[in-house]
Amino acid sequence: MRISNEQLDSMFLVVGVDKDKLHSCLRTMGTEHLFNQQMKDMWKPEFPTINYCYTVCEYLYWYVCGATTEWDIRTTDIPSTPGIKHWFLRRTDGQVVDLTADQFDNYSEINYNDSKRSGFIQSGCIGPSKRARVLATLMGHNEDSWKPPVNTLFFV
Repeated sequence: MRISNEQLDSMFLVVGVDKDKLHSCLRTMGTEHLFNQQMKDMWKPEFPTINYCYTVCEYLYWYVCGATTEWDIRTTDIPSTPGIKHWFLRRTDGQVVDLTADQFDNYSEINYNDSKRSGFIQSGCIGPSKRARVLATLMGHNEDSWKPPVNTLFFV
């Protein structure tokens, strides 16, 4: 069973992101910005968040929430897709923000409590990746308006 609209909407509200706009931007990005052919084959326009968790997580971290110690970059394993990590943010008060949670047919398999603190692979935690900059531009940000890290420790 997918995440409920109410639960997903509450995460969008925490960070002040418009869900319809994000989904529209991800549809515009389509498969062109996905990492490999397996991810491209899985992507569906009706669930445009599929395989975009890393990019959306980066976008939130660098452009929306700010790269501060208030937000942890987190990953968790997905039992139905061995070897693939799912990316999301968790605030220090425990609030999870996973704007791509609707990509999962079986949301109950996502175990946020079993997640690990992480750092962004592509950018080495020193700024957003090219894909996150594309998403930011589509969302209405200047691609270079990201917020640099403030008092942040990264663990990879």
